[in-house]
Amino acid sequence: MAAERQGDARPIMEQRWRDLLFLHWAVAASDVAPLVPDGLTVDTFDGDAYLGLIFFSIPFVRHRSLPLTWGFHETNARTYVRRADRRGVWFFSLDAASTPAVLGARLTYGLPYFRSTLRIRKEGDTIRYSGERRWPSPKPADYDVEAVVGADRGVAPPGSLNHFLVERYSLFALRRGRLVSATVVHEPYRLCDASVLRCEESLSRAARIPAHPTPPLTTFSAGVDVRVCPATPLR
Repeated sequence: MAAERQGDARPIMEQRWRDLLFLHWAVAASDVAPLVPDGLTVDTFDGDAYLGLIFFSIPFVRHRSLPLTWGFHETNARTYVRRADRRGVWFFSLDAASTPAVLGARLTYGLPYFRSTLRIRKEGDTIRYSGERRWPSPKPADYDVEAVVGADRGVAPPGSLNHFLVERYSLFALRRGRLVSATVVHEPYRLCDASVLRCEESLSRAARIPAHPTPPLTTFSAGVDVRVCPATPLR
């Protein structure tokens, strides 16, 4: 079942998210808490916070106020937070290969978007993501990640770690110094096994996250169709 809209917010944008690779590392909550604003609490699973790097393509975007569609690749670095009983995502950065997307998201949502050059290459079951941040700083914030996609495991069961990590339908941001939130609406992800062949990245260092030498928890999804609601201030 798709996530429900929150309150009276109505979606203003349609997107298609495709070829999503999720990399996650357990980190100490005390390492990420200073990077999360007042009003939010770091969300944990069995006592661990998580750093996520998510690489994907958005081949289709349509805003209800614009007569055109467009697409681009995107990568985000994030952790997981909560406010009262509402769970969501806090982004350290979002890198996109689209100047209008970067400027629009910074203005309307207050999200930390960066203009980057991003590439996705697929060959059989192997998929490779690479990118370099162009502006603004902090830099360097580059990556070269390659993975092999395995068997389809279906939707993550509620209560599982994968469900905790990927089934997030709210985002939080600071817009002009005020905490805001927005809801995204989509069906649950169908997840596949995946294994990393190469993982070289400086996105986490640019976000001031301590080193994570252990292999990541890795999953893949072919994608979902998404509706995005406007950002609303939180009281």
